[in-house]
Amino acid sequence: MLAFGYMGETEVMSIWPAFFASLLCWSYIVWEVFFGQASQLASLLTLEAALRYLKKVANTPETKDFEKPAAAKAFDRLRLILLLGWSLYPLRPVLLRFIWPEIIPTTSSQGTTPESSGIGSEESLNALYNLGDLVNKIFFGIAVWTAAGSEEETTHQQVYRVQRREAEIITSWMEQLRMRNIVHKNFRGTLPAWLDLELRLPLIHLCPPLGRRILYTYST
Repeated sequence: MLAFGYMGETEVMSIWPAFFASLLCWSYIVWEVFFGQASQLASLLTLEAALRYLKKVANTPETKDFEKPAAAKAFDRLRLILLLGWSLYPLRPVLLRFIWPEIIPTTSSQGTTPESSGIGSEESLNALYNLGDLVNKIFFGIAVWTAAGSEEETTHQQVYRVQRREAEIITSWMEQLRMRNIVHKNFRGTLPAWLDLELRLPLIHLCPPLGRRILYTYST
């Protein structure tokens, strides 16, 4: 895309073949992010999040509005950047030739004389091109960085919630065991320590009836 645009701009290649070749490359990139494999992967992110949400609300009385994952939101922003910002690259030779024709060297009987004046000055075209680069490169990187940071933060939050929930469940179990006098009230250890699970869990998995019998005997 960039190579064909450059060849059309520098007249190494005829402008219209270079424009259509660059436009074809840009169209393939846009198609890939909207309908291709990249789009399918982004849809899977949203689908998996929706399935997790449905599974969650099926067992809880309270519901919350479904939100897209951070990666899916970032991918939507990248789509707009590729669709709008990257269109500047194949369009630059055409803009240079027809929108800013006065900065194109014109051949006359006196030779080649570049003209640059008014809104079509070379400075205004460079400013527009630099603005496109700002959107395409900096915003592209910011979107990717934001998605990665959000997903990492979400993972940390999920791990913390699971660990906190596990601690609440174990604490509740220990309180119930103390209330039933299965665990002595002065015992201040954890449930795994009380059951000595590191020694008994392998036996439970290998021989469940015998393992349950040992746990019952140990607890009483």
